[in-house]
Amino acid sequence: LQATQPLPWTDGVIALSDRFGWQQSYSEFRGSTSRGFDHNLSLSLTQPIFTYNRSKVQTQQQELDYENRSLDYAINMLSLESSVAQAFYALYKAQSALRFSQDECLNQQKSLAIIEAKVEAGIAAKDEWYQAKLNLASSETDLKNKEVQLFNSADALKRLIGVSLDNDVTVRAEIDTGLVTVDSA
Repeated sequence: LQATQPLPWTDGVIALSDRFGWQQSYSEFRGSTSRGFDHNLSLSLTQPIFTYNRSKVQTQQQELDYENRSLDYAINMLSLESSVAQAFYALYKAQSALRFSQDECLNQQKSLAIIEAKVEAGIAAKDEWYQAKLNLASSETDLKNKEVQLFNSADALKRLIGVSLDNDVTVRAEIDTGLVTVDSA
C-alpha cells in the first residue's frame, strides 16, 4: 500500500509506503514448518534539485487553457445570440414585406376594377386595361414570392432555436419608450 502527495511549491513528491507480508514454508529435509511476518513502513521524499517547477508551469498552462476556452465559449454565445437576432429580424422583415405585398395586390385589384370600368365606358384605352392586368399578375407573383420567403425565414429561425418545423412562429415588435434619467453633475 502506498500513498503519494505532490508538493506543488517545490515540484517534489512525498510518499508513505506500507509493506506487510506473511510467509509459511515447510521443509521436508528438516521436517519443520517456519512462519514469518514482515512489516516495512517507510516515508520517502523525491525532490528534483536543478529543475524548474513543472507543476507550477503546468498549472499556469491549464489556467491559460481555461481562459482560452472561456473566451471561445463567450464568443460562441455572442455569435449564437447574433444569429438568433438576425433570424428574428429576417422573419420580422419577411412578415412586413408580405403585408406590404398583400396591400399592393389589393390596390392592383382595385385599380384593375377601376380601369375595367373606364374601358367599358369608353373613357380609357384597352392598353391601360392590359397594363393593369399585367401589374396585377406581377403583384400576385410578388405576393407568392413573399409568402415563400416568409416560410423560409420562419423555418430558418425554427431550425436555429430548435423548434419543431410543424409549429407556427410569428414575430411581433413592441417598442417601449422608457424614460432614462441622466445625471448632469
